[in-house]
Amino acid sequence: MARFKRRMKRTGREPREKLSERISTFAGSYIRLGDTPEKRQDFLNGAVSAWNIACMPEAEREAAMDQYMDIFRENNPHHSEEDVASVRGDIEKLIQQKLRLFPDDERRIVAADLIPTGEGHDRIEVVSMRDE
Repeated sequence: MARFKRRMKRTGREPREKLSERISTFAGSYIRLGDTPEKRQDFLNGAVSAWNIACMPEAEREAAMDQYMDIFRENNPHHSEEDVASVRGDIEKLIQQKLRLFPDDERRIVAADLIPTGEGHDRIEVVSMRDE
């Protein structure tokens, strides 16, 4: 309770849920599709991209999605067009999920990492841009 009061005094507003918790809520099942730490990190990276695209004005999202997919193709030349279309579909679903669950949270994510806890789980650490 003391931490809440200090935050209210410092910022003048209620503290929000940690961004790492929100990422886990909106994309946890997607991230867990990865069967290795590296693949889970890749899925987290996709989820972060979806989050950031969802934070853009609606008119800019399609162009951002196209740019994301161009970069994905460059970095993954071994993927078939069917694989690329599947990834695009996943990212579009995540964008919709973010907008449905957290429509007013427009914090942009700068970096996110999965940290092994040693208990068979990963902890998500997120760095975000400061709210204006």
